[in-house]
Amino acid sequence: MFERRASQRVCPEKPLNARLKTSVPVKVVDISTRGVQLELPNALPVKDTCELRLLMDDGDVLLRGKVRRCQVWGWKLGEEQPKVLLYRAGLQWDEGSRLAMSRLVEALPQLFSGPRASKEPSQPHAVLTYPIPPRGPKPS
Repeated sequence: MFERRASQRVCPEKPLNARLKTSVPVKVVDISTRGVQLELPNALPVKDTCELRLLMDDGDVLLRGKVRRCQVWGWKLGEEQPKVLLYRAGLQWDEGSRLAMSRLVEALPQLFSGPRASKEPSQPHAVLTYPIPPRGPKPS
């Protein structure tokens, strides 16, 4: 299959601490010099511009990007609630953030030397299914 991505995505070897809009903790699923895939507890409106703050040991890195897609991904067991709905969102860096990300990859190659992200999406945490009533004659 032809690879459409302009830059290679990698899964960080160790979890990256990141926050969206300065307060919402998110999981970085994979990252590249052109964008990032996030797992988060809230939906993001497509075409919105967001700030992602990577919390690094030597200081925070602030990146800006546009939400290109956001969809329900699955369920996660929460601490206070039995289930928490998870979303996956794809952000495309703006020009300034793309340059900053390129410099970050050069400066911290060990952080971004994880396995390549596959072309196919990984499996959701739980498949969202609904019971389907059986078909047949209606009881009289």
